[in-house]
Amino acid sequence: MNKEEMHEVVLRVLETIPSHRESPKASEEISTLVANNQSIPSEIINGVTIATIAFLDIFGVLEWRGHSCRLSHQIPDYFRHSLLWYFGNHQQVLSNWTREGVAREISITNLLDTASHFVKLMERKRLEISNKEEIDSGASRIQPVSVILIKGVEKKKSYFLHQWDDRAEQFQLIGGRKRENELPLDTAKRELHEEISQHNLLYGRDYELLQLQLSSTPINYKDVSRTYGAITAYEFWLYGVKLNLEQLRLSPNDRWILQEEMKNGVTSTGKKIRDPQLYRLFDANILNGIESVPQSISICKTVDYLKFIEFKPEIKGLGSIDLKGIILHWLKR
Repeated sequence: MNKEEMHEVVLRVLETIPSHRESPKASEEISTLVANNQSIPSEIINGVTIATIAFLDIFGVLEWRGHSCRLSHQIPDYFRHSLLWYFGNHQQVLSNWTREGVAREISITNLLDTASHFVKLMERKRLEISNKEEIDSGASRIQPVSVILIKGVEKKKSYFLHQWDDRAEQFQLIGGRKRENELPLDTAKRELHEEISQHNLLYGRDYELLQLQLSSTPINYKDVSRTYGAITAYEFWLYGVKLNLEQLRLSPNDRWILQEEMKNGVTSTGKKIRDPQLYRLFDANILNGIESVPQSISICKTVDYLKFIEFKPEIKGLGSIDLKGIILHWLKR
């Protein structure tokens, strides 16, 4: 059966499924009615009929009475007519499947033009249903990730280096996903070289890595990806780093972020940090917690380090003050 024939059979099946005002029909009855007007073998039409009915059923538009079904209400009938138009004119309901980045909410009018957002909504509901019904949600993708906790200390406060991810629209710890046939340690080395790109780092000379998690297995965490919109089973490997550098040069996307901000999921300037639940999970899987991670470098050894700290404290009676901006302006003068 070619594409044209397939479309024609699906059209006939959609047309033949009873409306909410008609008596329910079994798939065999629907298939027989469709086959009367087709030269295609009946067993193929029967298979297409069963598949079409199963497809409609996951949208919750069918009402069942034993082995027979019909459309459940008036609006599902309108949904059927809309599908008939798309099939009949060879048009696609969803478009732009290649777009990555679903962190920002979009207007409902743009939903069908950004398929990845449609996927995100389906995946969110999948998690909600699985939690409510106590069934395993599964995952659409598995992603091993190596994370490097670069720790700086200033005035007895612990900071961790983050980078802004444009697609996910949030600050994330240094690190990234594993490539094919790559060991977690090799991933950590490569990501450190790529993300601290202002230096030509050499392992063993300029830095050392230490695995941080208590177990010899990765830390498992499941979430809807803010990049792809898919439920992702993450496998995290955590590393501490000791940098043998006199000064650390950073990129405009880098920020030193306080441990307290990481646990709150937002910086003092209101920018999102990756899910605080994930940091609590890291904290529980590191001996003596994140605070015990070895210091990588002094923050004051970061070139122009004030530019790389998110700092906008709340002052009672005055609201939030851009204290860093005031200090930088004063220093410039």
